[in-house]
Amino acid sequence: MSRTRLSFAVLLLLVFLVLSGCSLLNTIAGVPTLRGVQGTKLTVAADFQLTAQSGQRLSLGELQGKVVVLTFMSTTCSADCQSIAKRLHETSGQMSNLQEAGRVAFLAVTTTAETDTVEKAAEFYHQWAMPNNFYFLTGSQEDVESVWNSYDIPRAGVGATGEGTRLALIDPKGRLRAYMPAGEFTPDDLRHNIRLLLLEDNLLTLPLCH
Repeated sequence: MSRTRLSFAVLLLLVFLVLSGCSLLNTIAGVPTLRGVQGTKLTVAADFQLTAQSGQRLSLGELQGKVVVLTFMSTTCSADCQSIAKRLHETSGQMSNLQEAGRVAFLAVTTTAETDTVEKAAEFYHQWAMPNNFYFLTGSQEDVESVWNSYDIPRAGVGATGEGTRLALIDPKGRLRAYMPAGEFTPDDLRHNIRLLLLEDNLLTLPLCH
């Protein structure tokens, strides 16, 4: 087969794989996928603006260009909530360099808006020695409930325990990619998923499947 025909055949194969979807591409090419996730359609992540532990207002839209790990917890942390905080801390500690860490943001939206204040959020941040790219977000009951609703956090899971909540993975283009059960994720899996989303953005590849 001539070089021209071979190149054309390869091009046709790539087009076929793209049209066939990620599942077939993963099978043939061995493309890694997100781990430990619950599927979701690729959608634009709902924007919101709340107040961080520093007292500054922070919106999700400001974080485009970064992988955002969004979770939900209370400053009056139960054992489950403490476990989530520890695993987020461990995941951040696995960032291989400062440049990588600078492209990731961990957001925790309060699940007890009626009692969580900026001061309590700051105490939580320091008590758990959370990383610089972690933001504990508080706000009015109405504003916080709007975020819960946007990310389908069940009312049964909203409260001091954080039971039933989940982590939302948002890619650098501001798209909601998948959820991870907050009570079950491992730092290794979360770190793997963050790395894939960063690599995808760096290489301008096709969206990874989940």
